[in-house]
Amino acid sequence: MLCSEAHRWTDVLFNMPSACLGEMYQSLDAKPLPNLTSLTLVDLTNANGLPSTAPTPSPLTVFAHTPKLHMLCLGGPVCDLANHPLPYGRISSLVLSWMSEPLGILRVIELCTSAYHVSVSDTFIECDDESTLPDVSTKAPFVSFRLGGLGRIQHVLEHISAPAMFSLKLAPADPSKPCPSAYELDGMIDFVRRSAASLRRLEIACVRVSDVGLLQLLAATPGLTELYVHQQPGKEGDAVITPLVIRRLTIPRGKGEKGEVLVPNLKGIMFNWQRRSRPVGKVELLRMVESRAPAIIDVDAEVVEEDVGRALKAVTFRGFEDEEEEESEAEEVVKRLKRVPKFKMVIGAVVVRGPV
Repeated sequence: MLCSEAHRWTDVLFNMPSACLGEMYQSLDAKPLPNLTSLTLVDLTNANGLPSTAPTPSPLTVFAHTPKLHMLCLGGPVCDLANHPLPYGRISSLVLSWMSEPLGILRVIELCTSAYHVSVSDTFIECDDESTLPDVSTKAPFVSFRLGGLGRIQHVLEHISAPAMFSLKLAPADPSKPCPSAYELDGMIDFVRRSAASLRRLEIACVRVSDVGLLQLLAATPGLTELYVHQQPGKEGDAVITPLVIRRLTIPRGKGEKGEVLVPNLKGIMFNWQRRSRPVGKVELLRMVESRAPAIIDVDAEVVEEDVGRALKAVTFRGFEDEEEEESEAEEVVKRLKRVPKFKMVIGAVVVRGPV
């Protein structure tokens, strides 16, 4: 009865063990699915005590007639992809949220040759240390990893490269459960080094990482132009953006002062703190911004400052209250930033704009 209306389906979720999937495939085989755009397929074999001895469906052409299908979400112990006849080559958005088999994850990523966005969650990943996994590559420009805090993503991360990656996002697998401990970025840094040639945008959304780990990640992404960090609720000791990070992002501009310029092409920054988790002062933030904003040209100046690192055009700082003792010095920096052409900064409730 359900499959008789298959030609109307646009967004479908199948959440069932292999035996039921096999029966569904048989019912759907050769039926056109002209309107199907999004498919979520979760194989519940071995889940909740379900038997794993169910008959395996034969490879079919069930999804061969899905001209509009472009979004695919897979879950469960999907390993033998011959059992799931899908048009992998046409998928543009791939989400692997509940997959447990590292081999299956890598095979799907390799098959989705047209994927524009790839998202992998590590919540249910299981690993056999003796298994040999293939190295795969994705052409997707947008890549995201949803982390459960247990480091399981490392089992697949070391086998993936993304040479066309433009944007990388790290987020919690379950936003309602903040990471209990800081996520170790070593494997992520190695992945970025293999894939960072095109990386321009980095977002860390409520994932706890150490300030040293973040700096190492930034050092591996010299072409970065946009940095977004959303601090998860917690104590000051859990902060990602610390005084150390701000000092390293601040470019020395004094006479004779030189040093390594971290992410010199940075054009946009957003830092979002929650529940007074900000361990850095407003003045330190503004000094960092001023060191990266385009220089104000003074025609009478005898020495013209170097342009290295002066690409910053848009800044947003949210989630903290002003401190009175900082206001006087902060106002002086803000006055100077208001003279920077085409510059915009939102800091708390204050908006600063330079001349157009």
